[in-house]
Amino acid sequence: MTPDEIAALAAVADTDGPYWWRDSNGDCYATADYDEQSTDTYLLYASPNWIAQWDGDWQAASDALAEIAAQT
Repeated sequence: MTPDEIAALAAVADTDGPYWWRDSNGDCYATADYDEQSTDTYLLYASPNWIAQWDGDWQAASDALAEIAAQT
């Protein structure tokens, strides 16, 4: 995820939800519930603590997620 994508979803986490997804068009979005039937790519559960730990440094969050993705 890019820093801009993370920032956009973090900004709406309280209203849209903590479950982050990427659809087939490459767009990211958040939901309040995890949908096991979704055909979109599940990205992560962005808890309030996860969001808070970055203190707005979305580049660092993006780098950390990229590092995790590279391990799989």
